[in-house]
Amino acid sequence: MKKFIQTLLIGLTLSATGCTDLDVKVESQYTNSNFPDNAASYAAIIGPLYTQLSSKFAIEYWRMQELSTESSIIPARDGNYDDGGVFRNFHYHSWNADFTYTRDVWQWGFGGINSTNRLINLFEGTPESATKKAALAEVKTMRAYFYFLMMDLYGNLPLVDKFPVSEQPKTTSRDKIFQFIESELKSVVNDLPLKTNANAVQFYGRPTKGMAYAILTKLYLNAEYYIGKPMYNEAVAAADNILSSGAYSLDSDFNSLFSPNNGPSNKETICGSL
Repeated sequence: MKKFIQTLLIGLTLSATGCTDLDVKVESQYTNSNFPDNAASYAAIIGPLYTQLSSKFAIEYWRMQELSTESSIIPARDGNYDDGGVFRNFHYHSWNADFTYTRDVWQWGFGGINSTNRLINLFEGTPESATKKAALAEVKTMRAYFYFLMMDLYGNLPLVDKFPVSEQPKTTSRDKIFQFIESELKSVVNDLPLKTNANAVQFYGRPTKGMAYAILTKLYLNAEYYIGKPMYNEAVAAADNILSSGAYSLDSDFNSLFSPNNGPSNKETICGSL
């Protein structure tokens, strides 16, 4: 027993003295000067941004858009399928700021905007390169896309384009948000890739020139409602940029657009819900 105690004390002593020197030489580390530094590392950092487009985008955002119109309805059914009458708020137009969907989709949309701002802030500290320029264009297009979705739903919004946010942002009028979206897209569209057969897999689900022009087309089509100014000529010009690219064509089988394997080979879908 004495030998055991002595051995234990020696071990504890060695352990205690061994943990005092914490000045360990760093063999390697990621900094703005070495990461991200190529297309693969930029894509790895941007990748998590797209998880924001799952779940609430597919379900709650869709319900906000469709159940509040005559396009779709979720009726009550036998077996108490009523969800506490939550869907009647859509049909009766009786939602408010405390309504679950109103709050959740607001948080979801600004979560996406905050993620894009964080990435832009990160990229600004990296060395200049063509890869960085393309990555910034991709993220800024996604920020414009989130702002377009939110402006369409809520109208006036806080305009947040910095990270981190140092103070509570003020509400910005819808016409200013409209101008921000338009300006952002027009400033980066030439830095986005044009979808081709060769890069269809690489940029599947990611912003391309076609996506930027599609958002602009939808923005201009609704400009008379958004800002009280018709912009149909601009909508035609933006749509013509998509048509003249030759990257897209109507599919002969409409149902195939919704098949499980409707991936990069599909030439009709531009990107996401556009």
